[in-house]
Amino acid sequence: MAAPEQDIFHGRVISTPGHGLRFVEAADVASLHEHGVDLRIDTAAAQSLPQPGGGAPVFDEDPGEMKGWHHWAHKATMRGDWKREG
Repeated sequence: MAAPEQDIFHGRVISTPGHGLRFVEAADVASLHEHGVDLRIDTAAAQSLPQPGGGAPVFDEDPGEMKGWHHWAHKATMRGDWKREG
C-alpha cells in the first residue's frame, strides 16, 4: 500500500501462518526485499496485527455493455463504462 510517485509507503499486507493476512504499518517494516520483508516486530506481534480492510474499490468495464447510446454518451464525456465490482 503505497503511492510511489509521492514517496508514500503506508505499510504491507503479509500472510501469517495460522492467522491469515495481517496489515503491517510502515513503522514496523525494517526493509523490503524482492522475496520478503524484514519486520521490526516478532512473530507473536505480527500475528496479533489487524486484518487488512478498507481497501480502495475496484472498477472494471464490461465489453458486453459497450454498445448503444449510453456507451457513446459516456465515451463523449470521457466517463467510460466503469462499474464498481463487489
